[in-house]
Amino acid sequence: MALTAQDPLDEARLIGSALRDLHHREGIAYDDMAVVCRSGAAVADIADLLARTGLPVRAPRRPQPLREVAAVSDLMTILEIGLAPEDAPLDPRVATELLRGPFGDADTLRLRRIRRLLLSAHRHAEPDSETPSEQLLARALVEDEVPGLPAPDARDRAAAPVHRVRQMIRAVREHREADAQQVLWHAWDASGLAGGWRRAALGDVGDVDGARSRLASSRLDALLELFAAAERLTDRRPGAGAGELIEQIRGQAVVEDTLAPAAEARGRIAVLTPAQLAGEHRDTVVLARLQEGAWPDLRLRSTLFGAAELSLWAGARRGADSPTEPEALRALQREQVVADELRLAVSALARARSRVLVTAIRDEHNEPSALFDALEGLAADPWIDAETLQRDPGPAPDARRLVAALRARLRQDEDPEQARDAALALTALGRAGAPGTDPGRWYHQDPSSTEPLHELGDPIRLSPSALERAADCPQSWLMERAGGTRAGGPAQLIGTALHHLAQVHPRGPEHEGDLLTELHTLLRTVPGTETWSGRRRVRRAEDAARLLEEHLRGAGEPLAVEAPFEVELGAVRLRGSIDRIEGDATGLRVVDLKSGRAAKTAAKAEQDLQLAAYQAAVREGALNEQLGEDAPARLNGAQLVYVGTGGKKAAVRTQTALPRAEDPAWFDDLVQQVSREVSGDRVTARVNTHCTHCAVRSSCPLQPEGDQL
Repeated sequence: MALTAQDPLDEARLIGSALRDLHHREGIAYDDMAVVCRSGAAVADIADLLARTGLPVRAPRRPQPLREVAAVSDLMTILEIGLAPEDAPLDPRVATELLRGPFGDADTLRLRRIRRLLLSAHRHAEPDSETPSEQLLARALVEDEVPGLPAPDARDRAAAPVHRVRQMIRAVREHREADAQQVLWHAWDASGLAGGWRRAALGDVGDVDGARSRLASSRLDALLELFAAAERLTDRRPGAGAGELIEQIRGQAVVEDTLAPAAEARGRIAVLTPAQLAGEHRDTVVLARLQEGAWPDLRLRSTLFGAAELSLWAGARRGADSPTEPEALRALQREQVVADELRLAVSALARARSRVLVTAIRDEHNEPSALFDALEGLAADPWIDAETLQRDPGPAPDARRLVAALRARLRQDEDPEQARDAALALTALGRAGAPGTDPGRWYHQDPSSTEPLHELGDPIRLSPSALERAADCPQSWLMERAGGTRAGGPAQLIGTALHHLAQVHPRGPEHEGDLLTELHTLLRTVPGTETWSGRRRVRRAEDAARLLEEHLRGAGEPLAVEAPFEVELGAVRLRGSIDRIEGDATGLRVVDLKSGRAAKTAAKAEQDLQLAAYQAAVREGALNEQLGEDAPARLNGAQLVYVGTGGKKAAVRTQTALPRAEDPAWFDDLVQQVSREVSGDRVTARVNTHCTHCAVRSSCPLQPEGDQL
């Protein structure tokens, strides 16, 4: 029997439904079934997809060096930190990777919250310090006193990842003189994760597709191997320390061999390659992923060293004519490859005693192979109805698919009796523990709260950039404020470096080329600079630094650089910092440096909200202490200076001073409008120019990606 699917998940659903139906209808044990894939990579993919459909599967474990396992690698890093001198600095990137890894298990939102708490406490203690929050986070892992870090027993346990890694490092430091096995045990015991990982490995109600169970199981297996390696090390070399264990694990590029027998789980479908199934037989065998270019795989083998040609010459009969032309040799090699691939397929087919199912994916990127077409033509009467199999939810659906079908019937069915039957079935499934049956947890329910975002009279705190985002789309502003932003990439790091150079050299460098030297120093922390695209980014950054140097030398007198401000405009409290404020005989001018490649038009610059916010800060006297009491009267407007456009000189866009604008109150009116839109009990999604690269596009009901909401 042959079936085609629309995508890999649909193929897994078809296989799962067919085998599950066979198990329940014919009583065929899962142990007497097998799914065969051409390669080990396909085995891992198919096994994972089948497990997601609720089918019990087992696949051969693909061994890998311990140093490549995330849990082991992070534990080795913790040992290294604990064994290092206590005053040794910790790389912020290493600290972040640890906190995001298996032992920290912190997401970006939690790390940002912790960094903000640490930075706030640090600025309160040392107002003039410019230590970045990433450095403070790294210090929090190794220093005894950490101002601003919530206590371990704080109500929301916001800093739990930091405390967990701190305890592991402290345990290593306290037992650094012990042997490797003892140090390793104390570090693991200090994490407190043994019980949680054990429960996850055994499975819980919320783990509907078993993903957490498989992840926890693989981590625990790797840790058991690590402890066994530590035990062997201390047996061979009594007194060997943790440093020697680290050296051994880091240098182990090949998996250690083992003679220990491994038990196989019962009641599971085996997912194997043809070679792994050789010599065994099953009642039912599925040949999956018979795709063009995958099975059969007609690529020539050993094209680098010519072993295939050598075998042809050595295997030729004495006196027989052997081809000498390259094309003839390749044709003969391809014949052998085809024969090998057919032997693999025949070997897999011969493992079946009763039934065979072959599957392939047919979409715009994948086509079934000629082998699939040949087997489809040889198929006898189907042992399961294909239309029934592809119907939703199918003859023997898994619990999640059955619940989904019943929920859809409950919502769409116009027959009251059938809707009642669906409700009763959902109730019965809920009592049995099936996930997704509780109507209180379904989508499209009443909102969790109808309270306004801000109480009447409370200030609405916005930065100039947040003001601009809220004006464009209030919903996007709210979601990004709640953590929906993307992590900063190389472009943001380069922009930060250019702003730092402008701050350090407000009048330009003393010597030509100084900015480039400092730029290269700052870009050492930018990832990917050694790649082709990374080198191109660096060249653009160098061009931007040259334009910045040229502009700073000819710019007006810098009266303030990175000037912080806070100003209240009605219900909105604007807070931020201005890149530059320049002055000359005609008055003051606000300058905002931009490192982007595309400059705004002159018309759009006149309506730029960030520039207008900076002007409003000067107009309202927020910077009088730095600029003088007459600063509002001397304000002559603002400028956007683009240094990243790649032109011969910086692109400058001007904004008229707010008091002299055609409508002097345009910015204040817009601020009040934004305050109303972001303070009520609902926010509006609005189409704007940022929609194409919006970070929360997948959650927006105005976009195709979020139309399910």
